[in-house]
Amino acid sequence: MECINNWLISKIINRTIHYFKKYGLVCKIEDYSINKHRVSLYFNEITIFQKDRPNEIVNIGSAKCTISLFRSLFNWAVVGEISLKNLTCQMNIISAIPLRFGTVAIAFRIGKKIKLVGIDYGKISCLLQLTSKKGYKELIIDLPFKWNDFRDLLSPNFSSEILKNLWSEDKLQLQVYLKKTNNIKNPYVYAKIFYDNLSFNDISKEISIDIDKDYLISLFDEKFKHRNIEYIVYEDISEDLINTIICTEDPMFWVHKGVATEFIGLAIAVNFKEQRIARGASTITMQLIRNLFLSHDRNIIRKTEEVALALLLENYYKIDKKTIIELYFNIIEFAPEVYGLSNACYFYFDKKHSDLTLEEVVTLSYIIPRPKHFYAALILNN
Repeated sequence: MECINNWLISKIINRTIHYFKKYGLVCKIEDYSINKHRVSLYFNEITIFQKDRPNEIVNIGSAKCTISLFRSLFNWAVVGEISLKNLTCQMNIISAIPLRFGTVAIAFRIGKKIKLVGIDYGKISCLLQLTSKKGYKELIIDLPFKWNDFRDLLSPNFSSEILKNLWSEDKLQLQVYLKKTNNIKNPYVYAKIFYDNLSFNDISKEISIDIDKDYLISLFDEKFKHRNIEYIVYEDISEDLINTIICTEDPMFWVHKGVATEFIGLAIAVNFKEQRIARGASTITMQLIRNLFLSHDRNIIRKTEEVALALLLENYYKIDKKTIIELYFNIIEFAPEVYGLSNACYFYFDKKHSDLTLEEVVTLSYIIPRPKHFYAALILNN
């Protein structure tokens, strides 16, 4: 029996290491043991990192895994539970600050066609279901949570003082559905954020949560107080320019509520496939949030803050679309150290924004997603 147990644990460890290696990861397991009466594995000090990024690691203090095999007349499945303790995630794609967890519980049921994984941390639970059938694959993600639980988990990694101090018992739910068929290149994606109410209190008397247009403009003035930027009001921006930028940057701007959930679902699919943040799914509201409140770090926590603040801005603080697009045109970067529509028009075309031709309007729409690349190409004349 001892020989069988040693063979089994060796096979499981080798399979685990091989799985991580397949995705360019290194998994080191310092210590382990096995319970002779059931297939229960105990691991200590597990470290996972990419070969080309040894400083970005996931460290697990200890792990317990219980595995059993379920069989019926036509189906089989591997069923198990995993308990992870003292988990530290130090990866730039997640957060610039290490993310720490006490105990994470994972339950799974892995069959030939359907794979179910449930993840619990404190009061937050996430369910993932992957269905693989002939000709297509489906992924369902269901994440219900209370804002307070979400804030308690991530607030040490938030850069926004507003989010750190918001208190609410309201329930929210994120659902994502992806379907990939073999004969279609792009997956079908559906995503939705549900909530009954959005009501918040400020747990710190030092931070005011009363956000209106005057407050947003004061943030703009503070951010650019040492720069010579002409502020242009909405009524003075040409309709052609507004329509062109919305068409290229955020086609659903006038109808979404700060976040385009379809873009989020597509971004999840692309980023999962690329194993990096290759697509951001930012609406114009989210881009404004990033420029006013946050840093430009490309990681999951910062993107989460973008989504949360964008939802708050349009749904809770009721900032209207015209104010958002007005601030957006005045704050976005068009070249290194060139901010705002007025400066961009003089920088590229040596004219006022009201004198732009349609060709120049289209050029600006091309510059906005890639200002530094466009400027470099302009300098190199290519």
